[in-house]
Amino acid sequence: MMKRIRYTLSAATVLLLAAGAGWGYMQLMEVRLADVEIRGSRWSDASELEQLLMVDTTDFMYHLDPVLLADRVRRHEWVADADVARLPSGRLVVDVVEREPVALIVNAHGLPEHYVDRNGFRMPIPEGATYDVPIVRGLRDAFHPMSPLGHDALRSLLRELPVLSADLDESISEIIVDGPDVSLWMVPAAAGQAIQVSLGQHDMSRRLDVLTAFIQQESLHPPGVQVRTVDLRFENQIVVKKRE
Repeated sequence: MMKRIRYTLSAATVLLLAAGAGWGYMQLMEVRLADVEIRGSRWSDASELEQLLMVDTTDFMYHLDPVLLADRVRRHEWVADADVARLPSGRLVVDVVEREPVALIVNAHGLPEHYVDRNGFRMPIPEGATYDVPIVRGLRDAFHPMSPLGHDALRSLLRELPVLSADLDESISEIIVDGPDVSLWMVPAAAGQAIQVSLGQHDMSRRLDVLTAFIQQESLHPPGVQVRTVDLRFENQIVVKKRE
């Protein structure tokens, strides 16, 4: 008898949930768009995001596809991800996750051009946006708002920047693009002077680990002749040149 009661209650619950969902969709079919709420935007202008949605108050909520609308919002250079929800009140809620800059690209004249995130997507520089990130010089890659950088070595390096140790991250001042290769200018706290580090094209994660270990080892040595360049382009070999 108890099993029957439980089964009856479970079936009733399912029917109530289904009825509630159906009633919710019926409401959406009758309600027109009243307003749009953008949440999470800081550097992506809310008015620009609303324009990308391409909706207006003549639209019925039921006919607005959240997946399609979220995809439109992701076309903004600063938007990494977006989620859209339709409310029975007629409000369209857009939650935005913005890209996080890991470097600043400068042009041939040394002027700031774009921020770039760890996945190689470039973002315009809004007024008031300041990030303490390395400068990228020498990049000659055509800009496209929906495509990442085409430079493989630089893109590989950018992916590693957010997971570097704090000491190594803070010591990197510039990233130099030279043909297919990349190199760094860094000022380790223990060194006090800039060091040029050649990373080459491949295996950035391992080479940065080697660099971290090398810098830590050098910091244990007494002050004296200082390192001028470090070349990590060779397998299982570190080529070091000292200052004269």
